Amino acid sequence: MAAPFLTPTLTAHGRRLVAAVGEGSILVTGEPGVGKSCLVDHWLGAVERASWLALSLPDLGQRPPLRQVADHLGVGEAADLAAAAATLAGRPLLVRVDPAERLVESAWHHLVALREALPAVHYLWVGRLEVKGQMEASWLRPLVDDIVCRVHLLAFDPEESRAYCAQYLATCHPGATLTEAAHATLYGRALGYVPLADQVLDEAVAEGRRRGATTVEEADVAIAIDTLRGTYRWRPSRRRWPWFMAAAAAAAGGIALLAGR
Repeated sequence: MAAPFLTPTLTAHGRRLVAAVGEGSILVTGEPGVGKSCLVDHWLGAVERASWLALSLPDLGQRPPLRQVADHLGVGEAADLAAAAATLAGRPLLVRVDPAERLVESAWHHLVALREALPAVHYLWVGRLEVKGQMEASWLRPLVDDIVCRVHLLAFDPEESRAYCAQYLATCHPGATLTEAAHATLYGRALGYVPLADQVLDEAVAEGRRRGATTVEEADVAIAIDTLRGTYRWRPSRRRWPWFMAAAAAAAGGIALLAGR
C-alpha cells in the first residue's frame, strides 16, 4: 500500500501516536474522508507487529474480544483469560477498534470486561467524532480514563490540498498539471477531503485529455464536479448535507477573498 500524503501536522500526530503505544489507550477521530484508517495503518508500521492486533468487528458474534486476543497470543481454547494473562505477563497489548462508532452496546461491555480482566490491554480507538459522545456513558469511564493520547484529524487546508493534488497528479497522472483557478474550484467543493479530491482530479484529467490537454483548467474541474455530483460516493449523507453546503460556501468565499488580495 502506498504511503499516505503526510503534512508536518500529520507527521507530528504520528510521532505522538507511536510514542503512546504501550503507555495507555489512544483515540483517533475525524470526519469521513480525512484518511483515519489509512494514516493509522501507516503509523502502526513503525510499531512491532506482535504488540498490537486489529479487532475484527464483523467476527465479534462468534469471536468475542477475549477470544481474538487469545488467538493473537497463541493461547489455546481452554482457560482463555488465565492463559492470556500469563502470556502477557504485564506486557502491554494494543487492540485496535476501527471504526469504533459502529460498536453495539454488547461489544462495548465486552471491551470493558476485557480491559478490567487484562489491565495490560489498551485500545486504539479509530472513528468519527461521534464516538466521543458514545463514550460519555458513566459505565465506559474505565475505557476513557485509560486514554493517554488523542488525535483529531482535519481535512487539508488550501495549501496542503494544493500540495496533495500536485503529488497525486504526479503519481497517478504523470504530466498532468492543475491551474490555480482549477484548484480553487476543486477545494471549494472537496474542502480538502482526500476521496472527493481524488475523484474530481481523475475525472478532470480525463476531461482535459478529451480536449487534448494535459493542463487541468477550471472548466475541467467544474465539468468533473457536475459529472460526479449526485453519485453515491460523492454526495454527503443527508445528515451532513446542510453543514457540507455551508462549509463549501464559506471555503469558496474565503478563496475568493484571498484571490482578490
